[in-house]
Amino acid sequence: MADNSPFSKLDHVGIIVGDLDKAVEHLQSLGIGPFKSFKKVDRQDTKLYGKPIDPDDIKLGVKVANIGGDVKIELIQPLGEGPWREFLDTRGDGIHHLAFAVDDINKVESELVKRGLTVFYHMRLRGGGGAAYLDAGKLGGIVETIEIVQWAPGMTE
Repeated sequence: MADNSPFSKLDHVGIIVGDLDKAVEHLQSLGIGPFKSFKKVDRQDTKLYGKPIDPDDIKLGVKVANIGGDVKIELIQPLGEGPWREFLDTRGDGIHHLAFAVDDINKVESELVKRGLTVFYHMRLRGGGGAAYLDAGKLGGIVETIEIVQWAPGMTE
């Protein structure tokens, strides 16, 4: 894979769960973890299915654990409506997305749209960076959602 591919640096695997505490307890009993609460991020320019939304309308419980190198597991429990809840309601617990770290979120998002992917969730972080979920299902992949993420300075530890 080319180094300039937007898919050259796996950042995390996003897993939807119905019970965050139970999932953390189970995974930690297997030696995966420790899990930490996700830092609250200051989101702006947030869109869902192309329409602007209030970032506070997205209600998720999130815990993250490093599983080696820079790769993490992100457990997400939907606490409100949205694509995360839709996934849980139709499929149950499972892998929701693969997330790839990029250096220029705006440029990569634009390039992937030109390649035929559709953005269904888009947000930017105050201070730089952001994320986008792209629907890759029509491409016949194992995972229907790909996330690209550019962390704001000082967000990753």
